[in-house]
Amino acid sequence: MTCDVPWRVPQWMTGDEGPVRIGPGTGGGADEPHVCPARDAAKARPGLRARVPSQLPREEHETFTLGPVCAALDQIEFGGATVDEALGALSGHRPALHEGHRTYVGAQQSAVTAAFIRRTLASLRGTPTLVLSHAQDVRKRWPWLTNGGLEVDRIGLDGGPAQRIGLYGKHLRVVRVADSGRDETPQWWAEREEREEELAGQQRGGFGMGLWVPDEPGAPGRVFYSTADKASTQTKLTNDDAKLTPHVNPAGRSAHRPTVNAWNPELLELTLACLQPGDDPEAWAAFVHQQRICKDDYRDVLGLPLALHLARLADEYALPHDEEEAVDPTAGPVVGTGVEDGPGQLAFDFDTDEDDEDQAHGNA
Repeated sequence: MTCDVPWRVPQWMTGDEGPVRIGPGTGGGADEPHVCPARDAAKARPGLRARVPSQLPREEHETFTLGPVCAALDQIEFGGATVDEALGALSGHRPALHEGHRTYVGAQQSAVTAAFIRRTLASLRGTPTLVLSHAQDVRKRWPWLTNGGLEVDRIGLDGGPAQRIGLYGKHLRVVRVADSGRDETPQWWAEREEREEELAGQQRGGFGMGLWVPDEPGAPGRVFYSTADKASTQTKLTNDDAKLTPHVNPAGRSAHRPTVNAWNPELLELTLACLQPGDDPEAWAAFVHQQRICKDDYRDVLGLPLALHLARLADEYALPHDEEEAVDPTAGPVVGTGVEDGPGQLAFDFDTDEDDEDQAHGNA
């Protein structure tokens, strides 16, 4: 659509309308819907300005995006600041980062994440591999893990179209794990009258450990819920105790205990996003649920499957931390440690017979 009426300077603008800035986008939106040609014409004339200047303060943004990041790293390396202190200063930096910078940084991180996933999956193509992804930690940089992005037996990387799981090999499975972080999964309880006849009709709550299948008509049967029993540290608490409101237990005594620390049950959601043809979703969900039970090393059921639990603990070893004890540089080596005086690195090489057995079972 074209218009023969000549453009005129709006009455709320003043200045020199002669110079016109010509660029790749000049006039490009004239024939597009939801575009104002008058606005584009005014924007192309740098000599025009508003007759009444805005009284609002001009927003200032950081012009050098990596400047605050470099300053935070310098504080950690040379200023003695902890990681939390440096990150706190970075989030509260003024002037703030422009929204376009944040979008660019987020896109770059998503691209790096996608490249890492592709490289890792390619190296494990011939090995039976189960990928466990913690939804709240990963999906901001892997959008495919969002509820709207998941497709059954397809993987999407870096915003591209989702591809069949078979393109990444015949031994790959992907399970998304979501916990109660950010209130994503609710607290849960079980009805005790189903187990105890004397409580029938009293609506008494309890706990039930196990793997649960939601009863949703038409669902593909890929979503399961994992629950754990009451923690061993809660031996002096009962299921009828309450903090906020007066409550009476089955014996008729008050169960109102507002000052006592209590354990709130957490519902773990297991979404079997990608499986191989012929796989039983319930069997794989039971396998992931079983990874929360490690009685040899942990007294209680883990909040996450073992692989994700250990990954969450990795920051205690990877991130820098303060020395608990001061070291006297003038003191000699400690007898019996085998550590010589002077700088060096202590390395361990564990070569056991269990390595072959682990390779036989594949990676999880």
